[in-house]
Amino acid sequence: VDCSDNNNNDESSSDAITTNSNNTISLDPPKVCPACGSSVVWDDNEQLNTSLSSSFFIPNTIRCNNAIPYDCGPRAITSLVHAFSRDALDVSGLSEAKLQQFRNTTTLLKYPHDLFDKLLLTNTNTTTNESNDTTDTTTTSEYWKEQITTDLPGWGPKSYQNLITSLERVANNGVSLQRALYSLGIRHVGKHTSELLASHYHTMDAFLQEATTTSDKNEAFQSLAEINGIGPIVIQSLQSFSQNQELVQ
Repeated sequence: VDCSDNNNNDESSSDAITTNSNNTISLDPPKVCPACGSSVVWDDNEQLNTSLSSSFFIPNTIRCNNAIPYDCGPRAITSLVHAFSRDALDVSGLSEAKLQQFRNTTTLLKYPHDLFDKLLLTNTNTTTNESNDTTDTTTTSEYWKEQITTDLPGWGPKSYQNLITSLERVANNGVSLQRALYSLGIRHVGKHTSELLASHYHTMDAFLQEATTTSDKNEAFQSLAEINGIGPIVIQSLQSFSQNQELVQ
């Protein structure tokens, strides 16, 4: 089962291997994702293969069909690595292991924007210590700085500050529309396709308007069919994205 949600058209497949009481191996594919319990779906890549060189072949793939990749553990990590990568938001200091730390041991991170919201915000949190009847006031960023540098192995003041500096650079300077679109991790929307989308929409607001305001979601993004390099597979992926308001928001 492919739980990785790879975003650049290349997907690997593997069979679920189980051993029964007779020590024989079953290669029967699973009916649900072993990571999150969602249904699985077979991708028929015949249409994609017809557009590729005859020397390159993408086999049919069974994959997790959870509409929210961030709700499936392995796909969530892969999606976060992709979003923060150099070709996308370009946030340094976030290895796959550190992202797994945040996901597995804290409530800090589900979506990429959570790091910006929680580590850079200065709104005030007030907590009351009932044992000595005292009140502590900290900002959101101060709270998470203490949690990360104190409780998580491998983190200290220097590595934490390096992460904050990288997040502030992105927050203050922004990223190009092409990289922002690429960071969304929409299936089949790689770097080249995101460049085509950026040239067509010019702003993120225009792209999101197409995703949210079209009454018939099957009609959304159909105008892209006129662009050389964007075919029905990409349009279907964009429509699937637009139908999931949690991802759009």
